[in-house]
Amino acid sequence: MRHIKKLAAPECFEQEKQQRNFNAQTKWKRFGNPCKDVLTQHIKDEQSGLCIYCECDLTHVTAHLEHLAPQEQYPHLRFDYQNLTVSCEGVDCDAEKSRQSCGHRKNNEYDESLFINPITESDIGSYFAFIKDGDDAGAIIPAELSEFHVRRAEYMIRILRLDADFLRKRRKAAKKALIDFVLDYPDFDIDSELSTEREYISFLRYCFAVN
Repeated sequence: MRHIKKLAAPECFEQEKQQRNFNAQTKWKRFGNPCKDVLTQHIKDEQSGLCIYCECDLTHVTAHLEHLAPQEQYPHLRFDYQNLTVSCEGVDCDAEKSRQSCGHRKNNEYDESLFINPITESDIGSYFAFIKDGDDAGAIIPAELSEFHVRRAEYMIRILRLDADFLRKRRKAAKKALIDFVLDYPDFDIDSELSTEREYISFLRYCFAVN
């Protein structure tokens, strides 16, 4: 997970909320296309095309608008742009397409004191570490900070299942692909490449010590 800086909401979203008088009692299903598609794409661009949680590339996967604070418990935030992100469906293709991670895995589980909000917490990356090499390469673990920091990291890893085997394997594959590319192109500037957002960027930056 990494910090996302929110931009201004799409004009159509703010207009629709005002014109249709959306409020805490308005059901989410009343909000539809074409504005919903515009909003989804706008937030995808805001997130550099990556899932808000696992950082997979959203280009070729199914995704959904994700409420950070679940709308059932926080109806007043249902149409709050600061609470809206885009998550992948968390599907492991080797597990009968069950939702194994991220937003739908989290569902309505939300402890406000433990949830690490990627919109409001600019240092979110400091909560997590990764195993770089060996059989467990790609695994995500809490960084060794305070006890409370560790609790929050453990909570996020659990409710989003960021330690799923298929995510670990994908992170490991992303590292190998980058190493192979560097070997093929010795003059390649890895620091420059890792300064931009790409799939599983937090893991790659951790592996190559790019801050």
